[in-house]
Amino acid sequence: MRRRLPLLRTLLVLLGAFLSCAAAILGLWRLDRVVVADGRLAGGSVQICSPRDGVVVEVRVRAGDRVVGGDLLLRLDSRDLESEAAARHARFEGLVAQREERLAEAAKLRESVQPRERLEAEEERDRARVERERVQIEATAARRLGDEGIVGRIQVEKADLDLKLAAISVEHAEHALGLLDAQQRSTLAGLMADARRLEGEVEAERLTSEALVRDIGASQVTAPEGGAVEGGDLAELRGRVVRKGDELLRIGLGAPARFEAALSDNGRAAVRPGQRATIRLDGFPWLIHGSVRATVARVADRRGQTGGFSVDLDLDPVASGPGPLREGMRGTARIVVGETVSLGRLFLERIAGRSAP
Repeated sequence: MRRRLPLLRTLLVLLGAFLSCAAAILGLWRLDRVVVADGRLAGGSVQICSPRDGVVVEVRVRAGDRVVGGDLLLRLDSRDLESEAAARHARFEGLVAQREERLAEAAKLRESVQPRERLEAEEERDRARVERERVQIEATAARRLGDEGIVGRIQVEKADLDLKLAAISVEHAEHALGLLDAQQRSTLAGLMADARRLEGEVEAERLTSEALVRDIGASQVTAPEGGAVEGGDLAELRGRVVRKGDELLRIGLGAPARFEAALSDNGRAAVRPGQRATIRLDGFPWLIHGSVRATVARVADRRGQTGGFSVDLDLDPVASGPGPLREGMRGTARIVVGETVSLGRLFLERIAGRSAP
C-alpha cells in the first residue's frame, strides 16, 4: 500500500483556503469606480494676445510689475485706422445727406408737385369734355337746320368735323392724365429706390465705422485682471509687427486654479459636474494617487480637436498640494463617478481590455 506524502493534505488545505479567500476578496471587496483623465494645470495666468493686426508702438510695463484690472499694458499703432475712420465718417455724413435729400424730394413730389400736376391735367380733361358737349349740341342743331333747309351742307359737315376734333381732344386729355399718373409713379419709385440704396450704403458705412472705432479702442491693450506681469524683455515688443491672436505677455494670478483634461467615450458617459477627484502630478512621482483634490466643474458635450471630451476640474482652494504648483504641470486625474463595483469585476474588465470606467 502506497503511503501519501506527509505534507500533501496540509498543502491541499492551504491551497483551498487561499482560493476561498481570494474568491471572497474578489467578490466581496467593493471599490469606487474611477475615471482616469490625463491633463495639465491651468488658470495660473491670463494670456494677453494682440486684438488685431498691427504694430506695437508703446509698452507701458516690464516683467514683474504689479498691475490691476484696467491698467494700460501696451498700445498698437492706430494712426491708419484713425485716418480711415475719419474718411468713413465723412462718407457716412455725405450718404446721409443724399438720402435725406431723396426723401425730401419724394415727399415734395407726393405732397405738392404731383397733386398740382394731376389737378391741372384733370382740369384740362374736364375742359375738353365740356367743349365736346358744346360742339355736340351745335352739331345736332346744324343737322336739324340742315334737314329743314335753313343752313347749307357745308355748315353741317363743319359742325360734324368740330365734333370729331372735340372727341379727339377728350381722348388726348384722358391719355395725358393716365400718362401723367404712370410718370409720377415711376419718378416717385425711382426716388424711393435711390433712397433705399443710400440707406443700405449708410448702414454698411455705419457698421464699418463702428468696427474701425472698436479696433481703435482695442489698440489700447489693458489688463483684464490684477496680477504680476510675466514675460521676457517686453521692451523688445516695441516696433514689432503682430498678428491678431499673437501672445504678447501674461498676467500671473498666482497658483493654478483648475486642471484641464480629456476624457474617453466611456469616461464621458460617467462623468458629471460636481463629482470629486484626486490628481497625481507627474512632477511628484512618489505620490501614487496624488494629494491634490478637485471637483468636476465642466464637461464638454462634443469631442474636441484633440480627440477626447474636455473636462475642467476646479482645485480645492484649501489644498496646498504636495509642493509648489506651476501652470502647465501635467498629471492624471482620478474622478470618482459614484459607482461601487467588486474587485473581481474590475479584474475581469481589465483582462477583457475595457478601459476605465
